[in-house]
Amino acid sequence: MKKTNKKYCLLFLIFLILVGFLIWIYYHNNFVNRKVTNQRQKKDPEIADQIKQQNQNNLKEQDKQAQKPLKQTKRSKNNDVGPNKKADNFTWPIDQPKKRITKKEFAQYITRENSPIENERFRGFHTGVDLEVFNQEIDQPTQVQACCTGKLVYKGWINGYGGVVVQSCEWQDQSILILYGHVKLTSVKKSKNDLVKQGEFIAFLGQDKSQETDQERKHLHLGIIKGEKIDFRGYVQQESELKAWYDPVKIIGYG
Repeated sequence: MKKTNKKYCLLFLIFLILVGFLIWIYYHNNFVNRKVTNQRQKKDPEIADQIKQQNQNNLKEQDKQAQKPLKQTKRSKNNDVGPNKKADNFTWPIDQPKKRITKKEFAQYITRENSPIENERFRGFHTGVDLEVFNQEIDQPTQVQACCTGKLVYKGWINGYGGVVVQSCEWQDQSILILYGHVKLTSVKKSKNDLVKQGEFIAFLGQDKSQETDQERKHLHLGIIKGEKIDFRGYVQQESELKAWYDPVKIIGYG
């Protein structure tokens, strides 16, 4: 038993000696390295100055980066414009639009019960705006001018409208169609695929409550259709279907 204890004590003593030796080596190496570095800096002060200058430069650069504002991502131009942005290259087909759009606006839900028009024939969400004529214009020729520059892609008689002219234009690099409803077809001088410039005469409005307007009152139905496919519907039954049209007021504006 005593021999065993002596054996363990000897091993523990050897362990302590090894640990102490390793600690001495560690601190000795650090001391030597510091001494060598100090001697080098004393012998060559340029090195010490370079190290000091480099540290100062690093600190300055860090301060500069910290003070620099975060870089903002540029907004796309397309995000700055949309259906509510007025188009500079569009004009109203008839003057004084604000005074004329008084009965049926875009997306207005029309029924026989709530319609501002007597003997209403239609029901649904209105896909355009109606520009009314003034009392003195009822029996007078009323000109319709092109909203934009583009080709005439359709002219003909459509149930619910009477005479219709459709013009192809572009807005924000997108193809759109301008539908002019209730016009006098015999007054349209342009042919299909002819270019019609903005502000150029397109047609006269059809005669009040005649075949030219399919027995509707004298007025202009103005619709702006997205894309290149003509959709003659003046009303849709589901509000979600209106996404196929633009509101002319928001495209052209009153300003």
